[in-house]
Amino acid sequence: MRNLTITIALLSVLLSANFGQTQELRKDDNNRNDNKEHSLPCRPERTVINAQGPTGKANLDRSDFFANFDPVVWNKLLDPATNQFNQTAINQAFAYTFHFPVGGKECCRCIEGATLTVTLKALQTGPAGSSTSSNDLIYIVSSLAPGNKVIGQVLWPHAATAGQTETLTFQIPCKYLTNGHISFYVEDDTAVTQAQLTLSRCCLLPEGK
Repeated sequence: MRNLTITIALLSVLLSANFGQTQELRKDDNNRNDNKEHSLPCRPERTVINAQGPTGKANLDRSDFFANFDPVVWNKLLDPATNQFNQTAINQAFAYTFHFPVGGKECCRCIEGATLTVTLKALQTGPAGSSTSSNDLIYIVSSLAPGNKVIGQVLWPHAATAGQTETLTFQIPCKYLTNGHISFYVEDDTAVTQAQLTLSRCCLLPEGK
């Protein structure tokens, strides 16, 4: 009887250990369950991209932006003289496209999407909803999103004072990151002082490591 009790106890421990390990298996963001790669170890990887020049035509990916984008505004965005970081003039919109590699030597999968952090500065004082900085919006746009819009948000919902700053953070799902680029657009009375995109993915380790 004693030997039987010990055997049952050992079996319980082994089953518990296997169950705990199963709970930690990483699934890809498509939630597929027919791929053996799910049970393979992977190396978390974060890629940080800081927005910087050039801006304008050399940077923007037109496919990310709205099909009915105002052509006058778009032409100004193509010109780096009018589409620039930390601008001081009102009535000048800003747009930027982040470009990043997809794939690589190892099989890498998006696991958490991306985080976009943008620091902004109001250029024109006004009450909420007025034709000043207070009614400006930011759009995160992608050719993979319905109507190209991933996120749209008012920047200064409670009025704006020229010179005030704020830093906003947005989470971008994996499904909008499979083509190697994502863009954002800020309306015309707000300056962008800096922007950063952080990509999170998991790269499968070579067999035996």
